Amino acid sequence: MAKWTHVGTMLVLLCLFGAMGCAHGLKQDAKAMVDFEGTSLEVQQSPDEFIGRVVEWGGRIIETRVEADATEILVLQYPLGYDDRPSPSDEYRGRFVIRSAEFLDPALLEKEKLVSVVGELTEVVPALIGEKKVLYPVLRPLDLKVWEPVKDNEPRIHFGIGIGTWL
Repeated sequence: MAKWTHVGTMLVLLCLFGAMGCAHGLKQDAKAMVDFEGTSLEVQQSPDEFIGRVVEWGGRIIETRVEADATEILVLQYPLGYDDRPSPSDEYRGRFVIRSAEFLDPALLEKEKLVSVVGELTEVVPALIGEKKVLYPVLRPLDLKVWEPVKDNEPRIHFGIGIGTWL
């Protein structure tokens, strides 16, 4: 009986560590630095109050631009899930810019991909969406995660008789 308990404990631990290994979100040491949990819209209301604060935000990439001294990623903000992955939402939370002094290849930061970031708010810059004037909070990334699209893992069930192909 004691042997079974030991084996059962080992299986539980292996499952636990396996599940933890599947969560590939943002680094815990970066997340520990977060001192503001609001949205980019809140920052736009009183920008000077938030400069220097660290946030954990995410969303869908709208555009990536490479400049001579930086890479800028314009992001439509979404709420983050338990695993730090952005969850598309109809609730408008604003837009923000991730500005990295390092070269980040735009081929890896394609439009429509999801991205999560822990970053320091360095400034708020004016911009236009059509003819509407807006402010974009700018983040210096401390940790950045680009998410691969979720694969459709639904079971495929097929009943039938005959000859055919599977596409």
